[in-house]
Amino acid sequence: MACLSRPLRLAGAERARQDKRDDMSSLLSLSFAYRWGDMTPKLSKPYKPQRRMDRNSIGPTVERLRSAQNLTRDELAARAQVDGWDISSYVIKRIERGEREVTDIELRKLAGVLRVPVSVLLD
Repeated sequence: MACLSRPLRLAGAERARQDKRDDMSSLLSLSFAYRWGDMTPKLSKPYKPQRRMDRNSIGPTVERLRSAQNLTRDELAARAQVDGWDISSYVIKRIERGEREVTDIELRKLAGVLRVPVSVLLD
């Protein structure tokens, strides 16, 4: 009888160890899954920020005045750099499209480069 009870105890202890290993492996797989982002909620659409086109009100006026003087954006940027204002044609494009804000100092410089009074840009 003693021989039969001993293997049963070992089998019970072995079963407990196996259950403990199963619990640990499930915890490990859960932590790895969480760590690598498998359990993060999926969004229906990826986030894409929208460009704002209302950051200034002088953009269309700048474009109209530049076109009336038959200047390209590169030529306007070169004229600004001669006057001491370091600006690129890309920044001028963003101003014209309303994607970039214009400070009061830049407004004065822009009016000087376009050779118009500041009030013309603000109208």
